Amino acid sequence: MRSKDEKARILIADDEFPIRDIISLGLTEEGYKCTVASDGSSVLRTLDGCEFNLALLDINMPGKIRYRSLKIQGTNSEDS
Repeated sequence: MRSKDEKARILIADDEFPIRDIISLGLTEEGYKCTVASDGSSVLRTLDGCEFNLALLDINMPGKIRYRSLKIQGTNSEDS
């Protein structure tokens, strides 16, 4: 569980570099911890090793992303 002062971890997935870059730069400037992925395979590898509070996904990018890429790992009752 993150502290009140700790910003959320955000996964940004888009096959277009300018879109990934501007979103990541803007959120990083606000103090968020951003990770970027350029295709569905990268998203799946990244999700396998990290936990995120939010994922911004381009569902039309190449690779096996689609909706099945994400699943909720669990819910913390304090966060609900």
